[in-house]
Amino acid sequence: MGRLWSDGEIYLALDAPHLASWAGFSHDHYEPLCDLGQSVTSTPVGEGSAGLIAPDGAVNDESWLEVFCDQQHIRIVQASGEDYGAVLQAALEHPLDDDDESGGTFTVCTGELVLYNAALDGTGEHSGPIIDSAPGPFPTLKPHPVTGAEAAHAPAGLRLPVAPATTFQVTARWYTEVDGGCFARWLLTPQEEEAAQRR
Repeated sequence: MGRLWSDGEIYLALDAPHLASWAGFSHDHYEPLCDLGQSVTSTPVGEGSAGLIAPDGAVNDESWLEVFCDQQHIRIVQASGEDYGAVLQAALEHPLDDDDESGGTFTVCTGELVLYNAALDGTGEHSGPIIDSAPGPFPTLKPHPVTGAEAAHAPAGLRLPVAPATTFQVTARWYTEVDGGCFARWLLTPQEEEAAQRR
């Protein structure tokens, strides 16, 4: 559905209207996130909350976050390896097990979920562009890294349509080795789906 560049920045997953309450750049909302550690996967934002997608430096300090959607999850994958497509496929197919950590929740009331670079402001002169997600071909080639000049024009966020009034559970899987590479993975799962999987 799309991809986002990170050179280590944490991304928020949140209801679009809550962006107006986020000031990662101008009011330094971002730095406290960096001190939370990987076990914290949600944070208050405005009158709601946001899921946290914190890229794993053990996979790569700078990398793309690939975003996939199916009927059960929004899947966000950070992958590294020469056969990039094969590592992504392995990440998507890897079953949930004890190494997947179920974390915080957040609710999308409006039906518009946004993945957004937390180092920026959600609105105003220190915000960045948000693009609409769209189905596309499965990534098979390793995408090139973003240079400094390109970073200024890279999208800061990705907009995803979801069912209104949906509460998502964040499940994180950190550095995981597979043949030819490694990955980290985050699942955003509607809570009713999460409960059904555990029954």
